[in-house]
Amino acid sequence: MLEPFIARRKNKRRARKLLRQLFPDMKTSDIKKMIKVLDTGKSNRNFFIRHKKRIVGFLSVSMVVLFGRRMFFYVRSIVLDRKSRKSGVGSKVYAMISKMAIAKKFSHILLFSRPHREKAQNFWQKKGFKKFFNVLFLKKLIFNKKK
Repeated sequence: MLEPFIARRKNKRRARKLLRQLFPDMKTSDIKKMIKVLDTGKSNRNFFIRHKKRIVGFLSVSMVVLFGRRMFFYVRSIVLDRKSRKSGVGSKVYAMISKMAIAKKFSHILLFSRPHREKAQNFWQKKGFKKFFNVLFLKKLIFNKKK
C-alpha cells in the first residue's frame, strides 16, 4: 500500500501529477517547491499511497526529538485524493503509520492539520489523537511489553 518515494526524475513527475490532481489551483512552481521541501533531510521518509493499483495519495513522515529525550513520529504531510476518502484507505494508512512508529520505538505520533480541514480533524480524533491549539494532534503510543 505504501510505495517509497525516491527522488528520481520519474517519481518527481508522478508526484507533480498527483499533487496537481489534489491541488488543482496550486501553481506548478509551488508544487515543485513542495516536493523539494518534502524530499529534504535524512530523517524524512516519503511514500506514494497506492490503492487498487492506483496512486491515490502521498505521505511524508519524519523522526523528531522534542522536549529532551521524547521521540515523536511526525506526520509531515498526508494527502488523499477526494475519491479515496471514506473508503478505508485513511484507516489503512493510519495503521501503517502506527506500525512504523512503534517499530522505531517512538513515544508519540504528532501531526498538524489546518483549522478548515474539519473532516480530516474529525478522522484523527476518531483514531485517538488529542487536539491542541486547534491545529496540533498528538497520540501517545502504547507498547506491548514482552515478558
